[in-house]
Amino acid sequence: MIMIKKHTTYSAIVSNMLIILLLYSVNSEAQVEIGIKKLNIWTEFGFASPKQELKNSYSLGDPMKLYLGADLPFAFLRYSKKHNTGISLAAVLDHEKANFENNSNGSLDAKITSVGLRVRPFGNMAVYQPKGPVTNGEMTTVTIHKDYGRDEFGAPTYHEYTTTESTPVWSEEGAKLLVSMVLSGFYCDFGTSHIALIEPPAPTVNRTAFMYYIGCAPAIAIGRKVTFFVDLSVRNYKWTNKMNTTSAISSLHTGFGIGLIL
Repeated sequence: MIMIKKHTTYSAIVSNMLIILLLYSVNSEAQVEIGIKKLNIWTEFGFASPKQELKNSYSLGDPMKLYLGADLPFAFLRYSKKHNTGISLAAVLDHEKANFENNSNGSLDAKITSVGLRVRPFGNMAVYQPKGPVTNGEMTTVTIHKDYGRDEFGAPTYHEYTTTESTPVWSEEGAKLLVSMVLSGFYCDFGTSHIALIEPPAPTVNRTAFMYYIGCAPAIAIGRKVTFFVDLSVRNYKWTNKMNTTSAISSLHTGFGIGLIL
């Protein structure tokens, strides 16, 4: 387990992750793949709120600010030769805006650009497929029964019949589908953010923040070259002020994205 301290640099974190990949590759069961094969891009809305020292002077402002981003997977560690599931590492770049109100009816705008590493611990995981078609919220399972026997004269006989069973999709089969979708879409980010705090007529204040992030982006449609996904996530930006106090911004994101096979 990697312990992230305040003085730990982003490059050191990336180096540690790559060392872990190399150590895993020594295992005969694990396989490491290096290469760029896919690009994920998204457009979402962000709902930001001030935290810690920033919260003492500012409150919630305009909601639904635009959030744009992209990630480029470059390394994949398959857990086993028999399964495709593994850890996916991707470089991530994104930009969002935030707005807060101050105590004197003024407004503070924040422009945030981040670069970092996205980790998917269950990357390339196959989403569970329910057994049978789903219609009107009901999953239909047709079972064929084969009955072999002998008649009164000892001759072999064969009889075949089918049974049909309808169960709610939110049954055991539906639960397996949800769990596999959540696990395959789960990810976490960490990296560095440049934050410009704008409150005219005062000069713009620039801060460098540590960014950490957790979210889930399950696929809702999968094609040969394009994948569509939804995203729900929470990101935190944290920095130290000149007075040695700590400020932070928390942002909730929701929206859609597409994955492109290169």
